[in-house]
Amino acid sequence: MFTPLQKTELYISGLFLLLTIFALIQASIYTQRFNEQSQQNQANVLYANELLTTIRNKRTPEKNIQKMYSNMLGTTPKKIQYETTSTITPLTNPPTSVNAKAYIVADIYTGTIYAKKNIDIQYPIASITKLITALTSSTVIPPDAQIQIKPPPPIKRNDYRQIIKGDSISAINSLYPLLMESNNAVAHALAQYYGTDNFINNMSEQTRMIKMNATKISDASGISTQNTSTVRDLFKLARHIYANAPFIFEITRNNTITIPSKHKKYTIRNKNHFYTDPAFIGGKTGYTPTARQTMLSIFNIPFKDNERPVAIIILKSNERKKDIQRLYKWLMTQINPTKNIYNSIQTKDGVTYVTGPSF
Repeated sequence: MFTPLQKTELYISGLFLLLTIFALIQASIYTQRFNEQSQQNQANVLYANELLTTIRNKRTPEKNIQKMYSNMLGTTPKKIQYETTSTITPLTNPPTSVNAKAYIVADIYTGTIYAKKNIDIQYPIASITKLITALTSSTVIPPDAQIQIKPPPPIKRNDYRQIIKGDSISAINSLYPLLMESNNAVAHALAQYYGTDNFINNMSEQTRMIKMNATKISDASGISTQNTSTVRDLFKLARHIYANAPFIFEITRNNTITIPSKHKKYTIRNKNHFYTDPAFIGGKTGYTPTARQTMLSIFNIPFKDNERPVAIIILKSNERKKDIQRLYKWLMTQINPTKNIYNSIQTKDGVTYVTGPSF
């Protein structure tokens, strides 16, 4: 038989055991609830990220954004539809004394290549990249979005040019320093605003859409040597911008323009060649030690019956301006001044149809 003391000890031990079991059960319930809530929180975060990605990658609003840029800058797409009926052949007697490692002289409408060299070899393109940056920005960033010009490395002090670090400029006004003075800080700030990785992915998506299959994009400014392309691909880019986003080339023709910012006004001056030439439709220069001097340019070339745009693009040159001039002068001496039967232009239902391969 248990003594009264032993009975008390057994009662206390049993009660302690029951309390311990109850505590363990409660702890298990709370742990389960915590894990469920944690899983739900993670699911919510994943859902939010997926929703944000879906919104950013949605194509319909992007087209609307680009239309806003066009309307605000006073230009409209040309609605060019290329046909495949041209029988024109490249000109003979190719140009000499051109320093560039690669070049192309080709008709925007017909796709006819008049002169070429190493058109499928990839080279760094330097700040020609900024044409793709402008094209991408005008499809994913609303024109009135405020872009803070404060990007991370590799941007250095002199990459800001005259822009004050930390100042803010609207997305549409940022295209002027981006394209006219080739401002690297602005390029990276645009990418940073949207999310650098997402923006670079969208730049790559733009090139895939244009079928620039030999083009690789690593950053928004062209500083990276990993930004590479071919003159054939850059010709596709020139045709796409000419037809769908002509305001980009219009900006590159400005002499000077004053734009407002959060803190002051900036007077932007054009650093591109040929912007004072009446025949110059638009273009973009580039330079890095690896890429050397590069340029994409389009000129109105006078034929007897009309003028039509011709792209002159060079990569890896030591004398960019002279190379463009040499190719331009060569073309002027070679073109047939008689009636051009290969570039018949007809308008129907608001769309311009031009003969020539889609290239």
